[in-house]
Amino acid sequence: MSRFRPKRAAVLAAVTVLSVAGLVGCSDKDGGTASSPGSTGPGAGKVGTGGPAQVATVDPDKVLARQTFKLRRTPEDTVEVGVVSLVVTGKVATLTLVMTPRFKSVPADMAVSVYDIYENGVFGPYLLDLANLKRYDVVRSGPKELASDSVHTETVNGTPMSAYAVFAAPQDGATEVDVHIADWWPAFKAVPVQR
Repeated sequence: MSRFRPKRAAVLAAVTVLSVAGLVGCSDKDGGTASSPGSTGPGAGKVGTGGPAQVATVDPDKVLARQTFKLRRTPEDTVEVGVVSLVVTGKVATLTLVMTPRFKSVPADMAVSVYDIYENGVFGPYLLDLANLKRYDVVRSGPKELASDSVHTETVNGTPMSAYAVFAAPQDGATEVDVHIADWWPAFKAVPVQR
């Protein structure tokens, strides 16, 4: 493994993922609420009534399904992956995972990233809707994929971490899909699509 780094202060023991519970208006220079695009006047087109952003806790023990995978190059190193949810919001679906590296090849205080779990590769799960013969890849915004950063999403060995990926919402009334973490590992079959 070439990407292991000593534990940094930024590595948290608790597994959390940021979630925006609602949009919060920003103050403009006149003290009003910032307008939405196309609106006129201070405070016009106010958005958000849900209050401030919140942090959603991901419980690593509450998953829909869980599998343990061996790394190809170092089979003594494993990662436990749990599917927390696949939730549709508008036109997108967000897959939330929890990953726990259990690497015998590194000390307990060494950082392990998603990049390490993918054996120096990029995090790239995908969804398969076999009933409608459709594959859903991670949505891109310019050159950036809307997913957890492979290098900076990290934890210490044996400690769970959360990871996410955003896809176009499954179409054709799909109520379940297969979730593929990587081509070389078995899929999570019939994961429910929560709408």
